[in-house]
Amino acid sequence: MTKTVATQTHIDDLCWIDDQAGTPVSASSHHESQNGGAIHKIYNLSFVAGLDKLLETSWFSDDGYMTLTSDRSLLTQFEHYVAAVASSSSFTNQETRLVWALLCMCRRRLHGGVVSEFTVGPPITNEKGDTFDGDEIAEKRLNIVEALITGHQLASNPLATTAEAPLNSSPPTLTHQLKTREQDFWLQVGEFVSTSDSAKLERILSKARKRLDNFENRDVIYSIMLMRHIGEKWHNKHIQDAGDDLDKKDWLAAKGFLESEAGGQAMNIVIRRFCSMALRAWSL
Repeated sequence: MTKTVATQTHIDDLCWIDDQAGTPVSASSHHESQNGGAIHKIYNLSFVAGLDKLLETSWFSDDGYMTLTSDRSLLTQFEHYVAAVASSSSFTNQETRLVWALLCMCRRRLHGGVVSEFTVGPPITNEKGDTFDGDEIAEKRLNIVEALITGHQLASNPLATTAEAPLNSSPPTLTHQLKTREQDFWLQVGEFVSTSDSAKLERILSKARKRLDNFENRDVIYSIMLMRHIGEKWHNKHIQDAGDDLDKKDWLAAKGFLESEAGGQAMNIVIRRFCSMALRAWSL
């Protein structure tokens, strides 16, 4: 029976789908991929749109492929995945691990612009003040969703100081309104993973629900938030197998939605595997 409360876990544990770890991958011995054209095509067709949509960014379409091809270990992992798909062997776990590894690319900064030399931390700037990654919002949002699916609580909201200033005194355009709603949604998710007060969490969920706007990624993230909140509420009351009927209905609906997404209803590989990882937390 599925647990009604998820415990804190490590992200690596969530990549074990169906209790299979997948094949360990070591760095390639060659400096350049022999399948660059195929990898570029597969990255663009199968992954980049889903990566961008999950975090609502353009980082992966703008900078992702350059980062992928500059990291020999990640490139080898991608090659092993392509080989597994081509041979029709089991690749569920490799796909899940690859999706997470690709998402984590936004945490890597090209060190001084030198290929294959990376650092993790604040964006590095050149003499003009330009950053090499161009979008640290993607990294902050990734940190938030990692905390969300692993059951951890952050010390503070990474997005608390990233509110966008009004463009001008004119009425906001539709594009600006949509961007503001996007930022509001992610701000609430950041608040959720940095808050423990139950009453405040209820308000955060209510605000986030009003910003879903029929976006698949937001529906998924909100469902995970809802499951986590209800599960923790039951756990704190020591009534994991009881509780309010409405809470039960909401929890089961959220779980059912994530299961349908993980089972093939998701619009892309990234969302599907992300849902699999989120559900895995409830079985550990």
